[in-house]
Amino acid sequence: MFAPFENPGLIVIDEEHDGAYKSEEGFRYHARDIAQLRARTERCPVVLGSATPDVGTTYRAERGEIERLVLPERVASRPLPKVEIVDLGAQPRGRGRPGMLSRPLRQALAETLAAGQQAILLLNRRGFATRVFCFACGHALMCKHCDITLVYHASGGTRRPDEPDEGELRCHYCGYTEEPRSTCPACHSQDGALLGFGTERLQEQVSAMFPAARVARLDRDTSARKGAQRSILAAFHRGESDVLVGTQMVAKGHDIPNVTLVGVVAADLGLHFPDYRAGERTFQLLTQVAGRAGRGDDPGRVVIQTFLPDHYAIALAQTHDYPSFYREELARRHPHGYPPYRSLLQVALSAVDEAVVQKAAEDLARVPERMLGPTGDEAVEVLGPAPAPIPRVRDRFRWQLLLLGPPEQLRFAGREIARRARSHRGVKLRLVANPVSML
Repeated sequence: MFAPFENPGLIVIDEEHDGAYKSEEGFRYHARDIAQLRARTERCPVVLGSATPDVGTTYRAERGEIERLVLPERVASRPLPKVEIVDLGAQPRGRGRPGMLSRPLRQALAETLAAGQQAILLLNRRGFATRVFCFACGHALMCKHCDITLVYHASGGTRRPDEPDEGELRCHYCGYTEEPRSTCPACHSQDGALLGFGTERLQEQVSAMFPAARVARLDRDTSARKGAQRSILAAFHRGESDVLVGTQMVAKGHDIPNVTLVGVVAADLGLHFPDYRAGERTFQLLTQVAGRAGRGDDPGRVVIQTFLPDHYAIALAQTHDYPSFYREELARRHPHGYPPYRSLLQVALSAVDEAVVQKAAEDLARVPERMLGPTGDEAVEVLGPAPAPIPRVRDRFRWQLLLLGPPEQLRFAGREIARRARSHRGVKLRLVANPVSML
């Protein structure tokens, strides 16, 4: 969007719903908004493409603000893959630790491999285990700098000759690492376990279940090295791996004709985030990854594992029914006035001292009320202040408030809050318009 092209004839934002287009660090902008601004400046059309458009984009199309163009079928009239929902709560439980793949998904994977075809398994959580937990006292290892549990990575860390598979504990927010311990640091008990699961553990289990299968993994850990992501995907395209395990990176636009099976290991992970868009993100991710199956001559099959089979985001993903999902999502947002009905401004504050940031948040929350007067249809509504969902990151305590209202009034309120925030020393202020992440 910032490249010095002259006289562009067309601007295309593919997968326009993708949150990666929003930059919330450093210079903050949304590439989709910049594209539309530049298109107006250059007097050329802009196309926003997606099988699962952002709810706000569809809302604008319904209001006639943008023109809607529909592709009613897949290329070459290929059918959409058949989607099976597996209720994990109803699955029979055996002895010992339960596996990550249900019986229907294991069977589907076995049939796919026997036919010489490929499969993609989605688990939107990286690492080997998400928690190191002590059964004796209930202590869970936390990051020293963030209020978040450390994640065990089996493939990371320094190797010692006597413990070649030692791995490391890692914070996914600040990057802090430490070596695993054999005893609990709180009570010194050895009665503990690695709880939760991630893509590393999934890769290990699939390899153990199907020893002849070549299993690759695509997530932020395996693709950190320059060119690694392209190399992993190219090998999968060439058929050099049979199963690709990964996070949401495996759902984005890959066109591999020999992929006939997509398995979603834990479809409801994203539904538990404190975010009004959790349902939308889940539906988009499930629909997008389902679209990776059956893109060749052979029909596709999708198996979705979940503990919430009746949730509208999952049930409607089974039938690829975006229109019904859109109507349901609007009905849930309307009573609260969430976007697209009103714009949203996130006021995020952080400080080394918790009391300092709390006082600043409480003071700034009163600014819109004093500035705009009594609440009315066009007034700015303030939600909060409250601690952020993750209260401490990188040794800084975090509070936030959310402002809902018309765009012009939010801009006015944001400027006034920024001006007043200068009087609170030691407090960092971050204003994010229509944030993608609420964490």
